[in-house]
Amino acid sequence: MIEFHEFAGAGFHLGDAVIQAGVEGLILVETAEQSVEVMHCLAGLRAPGHGGIRLFGRDLTKLGRDDRLKALDKVGFVPQDGGLLTALPVWNNILLPRQYRLSRHEDRIAGEFQAAVNFCQEACGPDDAWMRLLPDYVSPYQRRLAAFMRMMLCKPDVCIYENLTGNLPARQKESLLALTRRFHEQQAGRISLYLEFDPGLLANRWPGLLLRATPTAHTPSNANEHADPNRIRISIAPF
Repeated sequence: MIEFHEFAGAGFHLGDAVIQAGVEGLILVETAEQSVEVMHCLAGLRAPGHGGIRLFGRDLTKLGRDDRLKALDKVGFVPQDGGLLTALPVWNNILLPRQYRLSRHEDRIAGEFQAAVNFCQEACGPDDAWMRLLPDYVSPYQRRLAAFMRMMLCKPDVCIYENLTGNLPARQKESLLALTRRFHEQQAGRISLYLEFDPGLLANRWPGLLLRATPTAHTPSNANEHADPNRIRISIAPF
């Protein structure tokens, strides 16, 4: 479960929302910067300007480094830029987290990697030469695809996608969404949360929860606060 409680960031306000196990949800924000900030708060890397986020019932920003990493063990992130190490080939980036966890099981890792490649075969295309390149030499689409495969190998209970489809051609957007939705359906109770600023995604009917950020005046929580018309709130639009 992911809980937003009166969450506010730099110049925006999300309010309250609860994302239950098994839900595939979309938070539509106004800028890429807002989605990055929400992702960093979800990961416990920074505290929100106001309110909080609880993941599995815990506020990760209040945990020490080791406890936070343990809490994130079943959470996977796919950043817009892929979050890949530039000095390592793409395939090495994909394998690295899983190799860290299963350092003595190389055969198992190799089998899981091949299974991930097979799962993504249509999106990857017939030529996998791009996986042997350094991240700086592959496309934004390929970097996000690599980040998705890296996350797949770790078998997360919660998947968080930051601007997965932003600035991509329609066909590549559809390809990535098809992959992530298939992956979501593979495990009962899995949460898939998309942090997006692409209004074109509204053309897709979301089987779960749509949380749409809309401009609104912020209601002051005390007499010393002033309404800010640039803040936004989340309204729930069920399908």
